[in-house]
Amino acid sequence: MRRCFYCKTNLYRALAETPEARAGWPIVNGTNADDLGDYRPGLEAASQHDVVSPLVEAGIGKDQVRELARLWQLEVHDKPATPCLASRIVYGISVTPERLSKIDAAERFLKGLGFATVRVRLHGDDLARIELDPEDLTKLLDYPLRSGVVDELVRLGFRYITLDLFGFRSGSLNPGFKP
Repeated sequence: MRRCFYCKTNLYRALAETPEARAGWPIVNGTNADDLGDYRPGLEAASQHDVVSPLVEAGIGKDQVRELARLWQLEVHDKPATPCLASRIVYGISVTPERLSKIDAAERFLKGLGFATVRVRLHGDDLARIELDPEDLTKLLDYPLRSGVVDELVRLGFRYITLDLFGFRSGSLNPGFKP
């Protein structure tokens, strides 16, 4: 359950050894004000390593980040969030390169079919729980598309493929999550 804590701890330790950090430059992250209401063990690691969160300090949330990016004409202003692939693996299951690769391939495939917001959550070794924008749920159920998705995910090594009827929910594997 604390894999993000350990991962971020290793990251911040490595960053602390860079010439910039040794010269007194702060280590900063992209945590924003909206991230504070979710289960984020990586924030504990940031706190322990004196990492600065300027967006939090300014009270800036996700919508404001997007608005600023749009104002500054950055091409990524409407890019969907892309959290770590390990966040797709249910707690208690070890994170391995094979599992991450399988999830990544499944999500790339679904995005290639035109689904903008996609999460493939891995339960066990062989159950894929697909989360999409709610308005895209019925699109995936149409026969030719559904059959192709099943074939590809089975080819990738999934034995069971489910569609989450809640649709996409950020943090849906986090403890205490409520839809």
